[in-house]
Amino acid sequence: MAEQYDRWHKKRPQPGEKKCKTHGKVPSSEHERGKRWLSRWRDPEGKQQSESFDRFDDARQYLTKMLGGVDDGAYIDPRKGEAQLKAVAEQWLENQTFDNPLTYAQYESRVRNHIIGPLGPLKLRQIKRPRYRTGSSADCKCSTRRRSAWFSRTSHRSWPWPWTTTLSPRTLARRGR
Repeated sequence: MAEQYDRWHKKRPQPGEKKCKTHGKVPSSEHERGKRWLSRWRDPEGKQQSESFDRFDDARQYLTKMLGGVDDGAYIDPRKGEAQLKAVAEQWLENQTFDNPLTYAQYESRVRNHIIGPLGPLKLRQIKRPRYRTGSSADCKCSTRRRSAWFSRTSHRSWPWPWTTTLSPRTLARRGR
């Protein structure tokens, strides 16, 4: 169940417990420690996730955003989305095995020049589908429009990487890469 939870006050107080003067509610052991509101929801795998906020409206808005992502399949775990694309790309490259060393060199060059160079510092949660699907130098800061267009045309044939329709930032975050 998804909800905003007041950490500072008891949900079911016992009769006769004293109320705090500030809020008029029975204080919990966490009263006035840390952020007051906790948004709780379940991710697509059924694990409970949470995020704390100072204001109720912020907690409600964030919870609505997370539940919308779960419902429409665009959910990205906030903690997994913090990984930088550079780290994910380097890990992917390390895990690949090639019979021919020249093949490895080609892949390493593509990753270094077209992923790590222009997009490496971005966090996975910052990458949106249009950013890497357009293939224009304006979007990915590649040196020339021709090189970017060539790379986007050729890379999807051999790479199991975000240029294919099956792997998106959401899928990468879900796999914990």
